Amino acid sequence: MDAVELICFDTTDKPVFKARDFISYQSKKKGVTPPLIHNQVILSFFPSLYHTIKRNYKPEIIDFLNRSHPIYNFTAGTVDVSFISPGFGAPLSAAFLELMIDLGGREFIVIGTAGSLIPSVKRNELLVPCKALRDEGTSFHYAKPSRHTFPDEHERKKMTEYLINHDIPFKEGIVWTCDGIYRETHNKMIRLVREGCICVDMESAALFAVAAYHNVSITSLLVAADSLASGAWNPEPPAVSSKYGSAAEMLNIAIDVLQGG
Repeated sequence: MDAVELICFDTTDKPVFKARDFISYQSKKKGVTPPLIHNQVILSFFPSLYHTIKRNYKPEIIDFLNRSHPIYNFTAGTVDVSFISPGFGAPLSAAFLELMIDLGGREFIVIGTAGSLIPSVKRNELLVPCKALRDEGTSFHYAKPSRHTFPDEHERKKMTEYLINHDIPFKEGIVWTCDGIYRETHNKMIRLVREGCICVDMESAALFAVAAYHNVSITSLLVAADSLASGAWNPEPPAVSSKYGSAAEMLNIAIDVLQGG
């Protein structure tokens, strides 16, 4: 049997089509120079935060990449931030991360949701992944085959120290990244929980791999939403009473961490 193409990663092989190519195309098509974005970037899987930022920060709105996924540049306290909601799933979010890196982003915080895999992770609880188990395809185009990809350790510690110092409850563990949402199977879930997985999403493993490939920093803050812990999907499992699990509060946490806590 021939080797599975997905695991034939070659660090010396150059891409035919790069993020810079798309940016140059957009620049020529729109007749404008590529925008300047800030070094510090929040990638959010909460599109509703566009309205929050527009209301609270009066951002510069840039629709250079895609009108449905604009970039918001704004200042919050002492930090200049760029914000984008990249769309769901590993391939799309990884592509937008590539573009934001090419435009100048260097320090990224991802905020989004995950499904709980264990009963002790309740809805609305904050989660900080220590690593991502690779069960999607995108990460294998950025890193040699391995079981996990990792956030930047320095950035992850900044996040956890901020949460501890501000008495914000959270849990740490492995996030299982699977892009086949209807193939999150029972026996596999049991096995991965035993390995330390506490939640599942569709993007983390890919985003960690892209960031490492381009030598930029990234960490993530997730909130438990639905649950598979009972062995069946529960869209509205028991929740903890916490204001911190809201999209607006997670945005505030991300901004504070970028400011240095």
